[in-house]
Amino acid sequence: MINDLNGELITFYRCVRFHADVLLTELEFVLNSRKEFFDFRDQPGLTDIQRSARWFFRNKTCFGGAAMDSFGSCASAGLGSRMARMETIRALSLRLDRVCIEHLDWEHCLKLYDRTATFFFVDPPYTECDAKMYEGWTNTDVQILRVRLATLKAAWLVTLNDTPAIRTIFAGCRLTPIARVRGISNRGGAAHIYKELLISPATGRNRRRGS
Repeated sequence: MINDLNGELITFYRCVRFHADVLLTELEFVLNSRKEFFDFRDQPGLTDIQRSARWFFRNKTCFGGAAMDSFGSCASAGLGSRMARMETIRALSLRLDRVCIEHLDWEHCLKLYDRTATFFFVDPPYTECDAKMYEGWTNTDVQILRVRLATLKAAWLVTLNDTPAIRTIFAGCRLTPIARVRGISNRGGAAHIYKELLISPATGRNRRRGS
């Protein structure tokens, strides 16, 4: 099962799962064009397949994969491969076979699917977030999530940004710090390394269930 509140993303997943060939036809002759990008932004499309094709094209050609209203051109390098994008959709279509695609509030989703055999991977919006595609969470939002996770029958893993407040909220859990390059602006300096936490129950329940 996969769940997200982004309606355009969920529509895309549905089209990839059930109408991959038609979606690929819609994308086949779309060029890496600035004019196409802004035409696709301003014209919502008449069908779910058109909307999905336009969303996917903008996602793959926008600046940094985040600002869906800016075309990401580069004077020193070409844009991503159109053929590679098509192969990505084919592979994703196979992966989504038998996957349930939900569009629910996170609390409703946890309640609906909470079973001892379930494993939840939870990737909420990070705090102190400057993303344009979605609003970052507050520490209060994270605290509400923490309280709800403590009641679950299911095993779970959470990813969040590594801050003192997050560490305090999840005190008593297993906290695994990781670091990754932050976006396309990275030039190898420490200032561009983004610190995150993998958070799981301290009891080892995930391992006992074979998750």
